[in-house]
Amino acid sequence: MAKRCCCIIPLRGGSALIGLVIALVSVLLLGLTFAKKNPMIMHLAIINAALPWVYIVVAAASGVVGLYGVLAGSVGKLALMRLYKILFWLLFFVVCVWQAVDFVLALVYRSQTLDSCQKSSGSAASGSGNSTEVSFGGYTTTFLGMEMGDTYGLADCGQAVQAGVIGLAIMLFLGGLFMVSLGLGL
Repeated sequence: MAKRCCCIIPLRGGSALIGLVIALVSVLLLGLTFAKKNPMIMHLAIINAALPWVYIVVAAASGVVGLYGVLAGSVGKLALMRLYKILFWLLFFVVCVWQAVDFVLALVYRSQTLDSCQKSSGSAASGSGNSTEVSFGGYTTTFLGMEMGDTYGLADCGQAVQAGVIGLAIMLFLGGLFMVSLGLGL
């Protein structure tokens, strides 16, 4: 095992720093989700009612792996750091697969997302939209309390769906690039 993380930081400190970054990003995403400001939940809820919960589980697992990295880096035991390396690469694989599936589903179900947005935008645009339920394909789901106009402000439905797909593409690319750069440092 290398004695340095990312070629400049000592391995213990680097592992703790990488774990801290992962934990903070996970907590931020979970916080935005439960504060009803995460637009990803709205898109996932339209595609399938279970996808927002999978998103929450993946974000929570990322936070747990990040906290384990902080613990492993703080304690400095070689066995803990090796297990953290395995957990990190497993998390990387799961997150990359999850993001790729999200992106493909967002592209495939783009028209359904647009239709659902347009159906609910009439009440959301007038300011009286408290309906957070969407029916699609015989299934009814909620946005976990999020309202349509709450996330994108003045954007119309077409712009909101386009922003969601572009955001997923950016998250897929930059998130994968970031995770690879962190992982290569381990």
